[in-house]
Amino acid sequence: GKPQQVLPSGRGKSIAFVTGERLYSYAQEKGEIAYIFGFGPAEETDARVYYDHCDIRVLRTEEDGSVIFLVSGYFNADAHEGMTGVACYSYHSDHHTVEELFFIPRGGDDALLRQQAEETAYLNDQDRLHILLGDTLYEIQIHTRTVQIVETISADESVVLSEGGRMAAWRETENGELTGNLVLVDFADGSRQVVEASNEHQLIPMGFIGEDLVYGSALEKEVILRNEAASQAEEVPAQDEDTDLTGANEESSGSVPEEDTIGALAGAGSGQDDILPEEPELPAELIDAVLIIDREQEKLAQYAQMDLYITGFAVQDDQVVLHRVRRQKAEDGQYIWIQEEDDQIVSARQTPSAGSLLTTKSDGIYKRISVLTAGGLDPAGVRFIRPKMTVNEGSREIRLY
Repeated sequence: GKPQQVLPSGRGKSIAFVTGERLYSYAQEKGEIAYIFGFGPAEETDARVYYDHCDIRVLRTEEDGSVIFLVSGYFNADAHEGMTGVACYSYHSDHHTVEELFFIPRGGDDALLRQQAEETAYLNDQDRLHILLGDTLYEIQIHTRTVQIVETISADESVVLSEGGRMAAWRETENGELTGNLVLVDFADGSRQVVEASNEHQLIPMGFIGEDLVYGSALEKEVILRNEAASQAEEVPAQDEDTDLTGANEESSGSVPEEDTIGALAGAGSGQDDILPEEPELPAELIDAVLIIDREQEKLAQYAQMDLYITGFAVQDDQVVLHRVRRQKAEDGQYIWIQEEDDQIVSARQTPSAGSLLTTKSDGIYKRISVLTAGGLDPAGVRFIRPKMTVNEGSREIRLY
């Protein structure tokens, strides 16, 4: 099944949680559990009603148990039955009502839509929702339904977002060309910074650990080989004054054009393929340093080793797994690529999680039971509320073009 989602309020007086494709909230001071949203009755487990092509994303939980949330995917019931899109709702705990704030119809793959809504939606304190839909990052004022385009992001820009969507980073472009720098955005206050590359490097966003950015400083493979060739040329002993420098005696000079030197260093055209080990496939860009920085660009960690390059990576929870190769000189003097064992960076920061507040158990009869653990929760004194959906005057549909 889908992972459960829990979002406490700031002071922990209320909790919103999603389990079984249904959204609930628990307001401690009121002693209420509200079944806020879901397709079908809370006790229904029929697969025809227990629908799993719509996802719910909690954006904010208030102290009184009010909740703002998104529903994305294919709607098989209610006002948008038969449509694919993203809807934003507000649950008002004082009135026990759910109000639709807006609906954005979308075509195409509902799985991609649900993934983007789950991974990129972020609502700041000014009620501005930031969400990536397709290749466009939007800012939507949820009450006035005004829309601004923050950025149109191509595949080359490699956008990454923090869990919860507050922080985002992508490769900076200018006139359609990569500059080598990164753009780092904090949607909480709308601030935007540029993380600058050095020398011939290109910065590649790798992901976030919490709200700290992980990125790689990379060189193109051809740049590495060119620099290597230049370094080798500097090591060649100076020739005697009597040496013929005119090129007239080319048959005996053994001179190699610069481009052929690079090819030989890469193991191409050297005639040595039968004695050199098979080289790993390499990406066009090789990372020679990995850095972790916070929102103020303060460096928290750095990983770099001589002659080691990162060819792939995976950011998982509080660690970064690195796939590596080494550039080393073979016995015949040529440089070759050697596959190395994976390594990892582990963040010293602890990322808080509210997931432990909600657990799932199976009793073999009802299939699964969700267990909520919260301070001051008295099951005997809790009221169960089923809010009503309000009917809006006029359409609240937003068309994105």
